[in-house]
Amino acid sequence: MDFKDAVDFYREVLRRYSEGFSLEEVLGSVVDAVGGERAVLFSRRPSSSLLEPRLTWNLLQREREALRGRFLPVEWISRQPARRFLSLDSRALSELGLEGLTRGAEEKLILFPIRSHAYLRAALVVSVPRQRPLPDPQSFQAAAISVVLEKLVEMFSAEERMEEVREKAGGPEVELGILSDYLIARADVVQAASLSLDLLIKMLNMEGGTIHRVRYVGGERSTALVASRGWGGMPDIIEHLFEEGLLDYLQEIRSSGEGELSLDAGRISEAFPAVKPYFHAHQVKSFLLTPIFRDEGLVGLLTLFGRNYTAMNREDMELLARVTHRLGDLFAGEELGPAASRPAGGAGISSLAEDFMRLARMSPEVRDFVSSCLRLLSLEISSRMSFAYAGREEEGKRDFLWFSDAVYGGEKLFRTTPGLERTAASLRRMAVVRPDNPAMREMPAAEQALAEGLTLLLVPARQEDRFLLCGFYLGSDARLTRAEIESLPLLVRLILSLSEGIMERMLADGYRRALERLAELEGELSACEELDCALRVLARGSRGLLECDRALVVVMDREGGAFRGILDTGNGVEEADVSLLARKELVEALERGCLVQSGEGRGAGPEADFQRLAIPLSGRKGILGALLLERLPGGGEFMEYQKRLAY
Repeated sequence: MDFKDAVDFYREVLRRYSEGFSLEEVLGSVVDAVGGERAVLFSRRPSSSLLEPRLTWNLLQREREALRGRFLPVEWISRQPARRFLSLDSRALSELGLEGLTRGAEEKLILFPIRSHAYLRAALVVSVPRQRPLPDPQSFQAAAISVVLEKLVEMFSAEERMEEVREKAGGPEVELGILSDYLIARADVVQAASLSLDLLIKMLNMEGGTIHRVRYVGGERSTALVASRGWGGMPDIIEHLFEEGLLDYLQEIRSSGEGELSLDAGRISEAFPAVKPYFHAHQVKSFLLTPIFRDEGLVGLLTLFGRNYTAMNREDMELLARVTHRLGDLFAGEELGPAASRPAGGAGISSLAEDFMRLARMSPEVRDFVSSCLRLLSLEISSRMSFAYAGREEEGKRDFLWFSDAVYGGEKLFRTTPGLERTAASLRRMAVVRPDNPAMREMPAAEQALAEGLTLLLVPARQEDRFLLCGFYLGSDARLTRAEIESLPLLVRLILSLSEGIMERMLADGYRRALERLAELEGELSACEELDCALRVLARGSRGLLECDRALVVVMDREGGAFRGILDTGNGVEEADVSLLARKELVEALERGCLVQSGEGRGAGPEADFQRLAIPLSGRKGILGALLLERLPGGGEFMEYQKRLAY
């Protein structure tokens, strides 16, 4: 498969989905590209450490029933080498409980990890005939399959989330919120527009569509195609309408005071009679064109079309209007061209985006970056006090930062509360908490806010499994312009996205330094001639390599039937006492033969806040011992790359 074939394969999968094929059928086209016979897609729920079977293809009923209760541990996949796919041997099948997916020795299983920004979201397990060669991991075919799988999981997650919320609440209003918040809340404009178009086509029972971006350069207007779905010729219709003066026509309609508008085939043909032959030539029966405005400026176009007549009800039009509003926000955040006509009050807040990006390049730590952004944003909107609460959806470490323009009470006043945790977990849109609202008493610095009669403006943002909630306390004299209110969610979302980039940069730098240390450690170990020397080098080197407080190496004396332990604490290497050899994590690693981690704050007692990582030492004759790494309370969690290095 060359580059052109890979691109064609990607387009074919998207075409199938947009034309109404089920996700199982779309999954089947991916499996065919691999040369597989059957497949199971495992996906991860928020705050879960397990992947559950969610989609199957070409499995018998008994095989599907056998999959119930089968889970893939995220930790197991994270331990494997970072490749586009893994070939599962008999030992791996036994560990994962997937022996039932193969129908004999003539088949083998391969696993495709599906990640977004290094976050493991799903895994595809495919049964392939043993004699069939696997794709080259560095080939265009493997790259295209990985990209398509990531896209497939995004579609599946969005559809599943909409279905779950629809069952709970019902009504199209839920779909509006899900589409606008889940899909459009992305920093990548092309990705958000593309995925929005895919789901709109499917939800509104259309067969294709386009999204165009309208830009203003040097006072002149230009258009660019952002996303396109459907059969050939559709962009030709839009290009013809552009030549006939469509943009000026839409701007005139907007200036005349007409509110939300979507033009169907009849109204378009009435305004532009020369387009009728194009409709007939391409067999277009349904056509809907929705302009995307930001304030009074045209920033984009969304078109939907089909070969069958499709009636739109009120809920469909509401969905279309909401999505175009959010796309308008997204396009305006990408460039400041259309935003030039905004009120003067928004000029300062719009320039903050450049300041944030400059801070992101200079900041060595995420906390420093978020703290600086919080201060700049608070000063811009005249917020007397503010806070930022960030973390991952799953339970783990949370960061709480605050800012105030006066010295109130410091840490005694600004602290996390149970109400803040609940709000961060549930809030999806901007919200205002007034002083007379009981919820105000559950917010940070509530006493001072109530004493001064301040109003709290909450601005949430989400990206993948991460969240950021910013709260701004405003006085009764504060007046935010429309531009400021509309820009706040985009700016908070930008802070979250840039924070993710800083974390990835920190991980890359840490991984690079760790690899250098690992090479030095391997050199020292190769020079050791005695076991005691090797154990001491391993204990000292692993403690420095993984930045922990203590490192314990335990080996099993098979002849004497006893354990020996070497402990490094940073103050020298010593023989480990018996209590350390009996650590629960160490025993589990020896029994299970895999990496074992104890979580920060999990469990109870004085040991609950310790972070421990236990890795078995395996040789040709089996498990020879284990390595135990320990961080004292407050030392933070072990990062994913550190687990891989430890293993």
